[in-house]
Amino acid sequence: LLYSYDNIGNVYLKRGELSEAIAIFRRALEVQGSQENEAFPRVCTNLSKAYLQAGDLGNALITAQKANTVAVKTGDKASLRDSYWVMY
Repeated sequence: LLYSYDNIGNVYLKRGELSEAIAIFRRALEVQGSQENEAFPRVCTNLSKAYLQAGDLGNALITAQKANTVAVKTGDKASLRDSYWVMY
């Protein structure tokens, strides 16, 4: 279910429907519950990209930092790279 939400959020993100993408990514994180698995940084990174494109730099940074912290713990190099991209 989590990956389905993430995929749907990415479709909205690519279509430029940012408020829908943000809502879906946030719902994915609610469904997931725990931050300590490999899916969390991926969804958080995608959410931070949506915030960034929407011009919400504060939430983009906070969410990217969360993704970064968990990506380091889980060894998710792709999310680690992407979260750094959003932060810098």
